[in-house]
Amino acid sequence: MIVLNVYYSGENVKDYVREMEDDLASKVREENGNIKYDFYQSVNNSNEVLLVEIWSNQRTMDQHQISDNMIKIKALKQKYQLNTRIEKFEEEKQ
Repeated sequence: MIVLNVYYSGENVKDYVREMEDDLASKVREENGNIKYDFYQSVNNSNEVLLVEIWSNQRTMDQHQISDNMIKIKALKQKYQLNTRIEKFEEEKQ
């Protein structure tokens, strides 16, 4: 399992999330291997939002990265001039 914490920041971040939740986020949630795709507003910074993504494995996450959904996400991020910081966590195989 792979967990991504994606921090979006910028003056228009709330508009970005609103547009994502109108349609695109639900499509990502339906992608093969997606376990979680949820946005959270920072209580300390109104211009920052955390997206928590959980994918079943690297392969499904890689497929998401080249999907039509991701092309649209990148365009929206550019439209709203957002900065992004990503933290990645992987479950260790035992």
